[in-house]
Amino acid sequence: MRVEPYLLVIFTAVAESASFADAARRLGVSRSAVSQAFIRLEKDLDMSLAVRTTHSCILTAAGEELYARVAGPMGEITDAVIATTNKAGPSGSLRILVSSAAARMLTGPLVAGFCKAYPDIRLDITVSDAGMNLVSAGFDAGIRIGDRREEGLTALPIGGDLKMMAAASPRFLGKNGRPKHPRDLPRYACIGLKTLSGPPPYLWEFVDQGEALSVIVEPRIMTSDPRLMLRAALADSGIAFGFEKTFRAHIKSGELFSLLDDYMKSHPGFTLYYPTTRYMPPKLRAFLKHLPASSAA
Repeated sequence: MRVEPYLLVIFTAVAESASFADAARRLGVSRSAVSQAFIRLEKDLDMSLAVRTTHSCILTAAGEELYARVAGPMGEITDAVIATTNKAGPSGSLRILVSSAAARMLTGPLVAGFCKAYPDIRLDITVSDAGMNLVSAGFDAGIRIGDRREEGLTALPIGGDLKMMAAASPRFLGKNGRPKHPRDLPRYACIGLKTLSGPPPYLWEFVDQGEALSVIVEPRIMTSDPRLMLRAALADSGIAFGFEKTFRAHIKSGELFSLLDDYMKSHPGFTLYYPTTRYMPPKLRAFLKHLPASSAA
């Protein structure tokens, strides 16, 4: 029995994506083409390879056995194709989903430098905190703060831990005094940073003599924009709490004073995450290597 090689390519993509739609996006073809090819393979082999549902497909025992047999050879073929493609350099559209907090790491020079180094890659960056599904939304990768693991996604830390800081203007502190301990914060006007995908962070986290300490704060001003939080602090509105990088330049200039430094803790930094597959596309590998202090560089 002779089976067309392209049918096995499509079968492998479906097996690894567990979805006709995701396999179609991965291969750059229509969902209908994937479905028809899968049906043809089942007809040629005279066996059912998967059970379809509305949003996914699950391999049957026969499908699992076939995948176990073809995954290795198909991987070697993919290696050969990638090696050939790499001779001309990475190319294609690279779609990245970035949280609003993580978007700050994508500076103008970093993005411009990447485009200059890889002129055949079209960079498409979406900034959103809406909690979109990376795979179903058709993104190649995402960047966010934190090291949360999700099934089906590979997560790689980039950069390093992020130190927290509390800061306020000299004028505000002149009128209200300095807090001596994190537990003093509820008595002050505070400026909080929230995410759009979750409830406001009423708990501000610190470390006291090596022990974790959470303080309940009811901010007078809440915002999802760290730039607005910073402007409010510069305008003498209260004590702001966020990542040290947000305040660094203004601490150096004297426009803001850092507070409670002995109680500050660090949080996991930026993470790049992408669908778990055996092979990372060359365009994504190029982007990962271009990021600062990448673990895969």
